[in-house]
Amino acid sequence: MPWAMKPWLGVISDSFPIFGYHKLPYMMIVSILGLGGTILAVSLNLVESNAPIAAVGLFLANLQLMGYDLLAEAVYSRRLASVPESGPALVSYVWAGNQLLGLFATLLVGFVVEYADGVWGLGGAQWAVLTTIFTSSTVIVPAWLNFFEESRATKEQARAHLGVTAVGYSILNLAAQSNTVSFVTAILTVILLTGSAFAVMKPVIGKLMLFNAISQVTIISIGGPSIYFFTNDEQQYPAGPHFSDIFYGSVLGTVGQLCSVLAIFAFGKFMKGWKYRTVYFTMTLMLVIMQLGDPIIFSRLNVRIGIPDHVFAVGSSALVAAVSMIQFMPGFLILSHLCPKNMEATMFALLASLSNYSQNVTPPIAGYISQLLGVTPRGLPGVDESQTFDNLWIVSMILIGLSTTSLFFLWLIPNARMNERIMSDGDDTSATAGSLLDKWLQRKRLLTGDDKSATNDKATESVVQDTDDLIA
Repeated sequence: MPWAMKPWLGVISDSFPIFGYHKLPYMMIVSILGLGGTILAVSLNLVESNAPIAAVGLFLANLQLMGYDLLAEAVYSRRLASVPESGPALVSYVWAGNQLLGLFATLLVGFVVEYADGVWGLGGAQWAVLTTIFTSSTVIVPAWLNFFEESRATKEQARAHLGVTAVGYSILNLAAQSNTVSFVTAILTVILLTGSAFAVMKPVIGKLMLFNAISQVTIISIGGPSIYFFTNDEQQYPAGPHFSDIFYGSVLGTVGQLCSVLAIFAFGKFMKGWKYRTVYFTMTLMLVIMQLGDPIIFSRLNVRIGIPDHVFAVGSSALVAAVSMIQFMPGFLILSHLCPKNMEATMFALLASLSNYSQNVTPPIAGYISQLLGVTPRGLPGVDESQTFDNLWIVSMILIGLSTTSLFFLWLIPNARMNERIMSDGDDTSATAGSLLDKWLQRKRLLTGDDKSATNDKATESVVQDTDDLIA
């Protein structure tokens, strides 16, 4: 839910500066809330009655992640607009740092979950969350010291931001709060969100939001069933891979992070002059090919042809992670280019939150398809679940097929190169100019004006006629 709330924070931070600053105070606020939420979550006993309180704590912790993610994006979105030719390099730099630090966390999590379980009465998952307190607190330092080099807004600039909003923001956010675990509701809410966005945003932005929603909602992970497939023990799934927490959580994750870092450098070095459509098309096809490793391992075909599960999983994870990262980065870059001046946080929040929300509704879709095919493992100790994995490879093939849907909608994104500006000077000050709603309102005003003019003409003619009658 915090990630679906991005537009609220974006609008508030852009519209209401604190002590003249639009971003730094809000970073401090979400940091304090996040620290409090993390401490609350790890201090609870692991009993079902504490689940609602733990959910509140994790909500606040994710609120901090969302806040820093959004406000940092707004900062370098503004920088990127002034030097578009350096856009691919800037995005590569940002995400290289993100992946390198994520690599450290991935290396740590498997060992913490497996070996810290029971220490001082805390579970392994609690210890994993507890380790984030250090990083959650250290990010306060760069915000306090203004590493973002944010300048203080003048009174005139602050007043100007009070009018920053766009028709449909509230509709989008209210609709996003209706997310359920229902397949039908997931589809309907995405349609409502994208339809509203397309209607109120200028065509180039509306088309991008529609494409992002389509691409995100059709790239679906199997999720829970695959976790049980890989980690169930000999009793639960005799023919399974039986991966340990360390291998599944740390080794596979580390391989994926390393390959993502290499992919980021390759993107910045060799692909910065490519067109957005070319990158999407090439990487989507490659991702489909790489993901074919999933149905192979789910059907146990790799074992029958003599390839061990551990070797096959490492190779598949590496390739999929690399291609997925390259596929993701153009979308992130194009979002930065389309943010109008002086409302970067608001627009980035709206664009990114719709993308995030579209991605968040994929679990109900995967769950619905899995349930139809009887793939419903639960990981119960001592219970043989082998039959529940019989159709897992079919579920994987269906989801891979769905991921090609976005290829038919590439025409929705600008046919521009990644190191070029998309919006010209003077065209980057409004988010709604030329939208369907804007055209409808203009037409309505025009018709209203014509009606008034016609009424005035009739009144004038009547007066002239009355005057002529009197003279006669």
